[in-house]
Amino acid sequence: TAQALQFLQQAATLEPSNPVNYYRRFKLRHRKRDYVAALDDIRQAVELAAQAQAGAQAGAIASNDKHVTDYRTQKAKLLVQLGQCQQAVAEHELLPNDARDETAYQTAQTCQATLQQAE
Repeated sequence: TAQALQFLQQAATLEPSNPVNYYRRFKLRHRKRDYVAALDDIRQAVELAAQAQAGAQAGAIASNDKHVTDYRTQKAKLLVQLGQCQQAVAEHELLPNDARDETAYQTAQTCQATLQQAE
């Protein structure tokens, strides 16, 4: 696992504008329960994928849309794990309704409501 992380860090260094490198590192760090570092990686993946989507030609948009959707969904799920439920809800709401993971969205909303009641 340490070797895999080292490889992914090198890949991110060599291709800093490739969101897939950050997403793969996010997945590894998430499995290792290094959630803070995983959050940094998924944030970077979302940002880079969104930039690629904005600059994409018409033929590449569908693929970039899927990456942005997948990355945002994973980011929102991690935010719920970290208790950052309001941010998770906001992340879900950036997605089109037909692309949103409704179960994960409802979980984020429930988490947000629970935390608000506790305050």
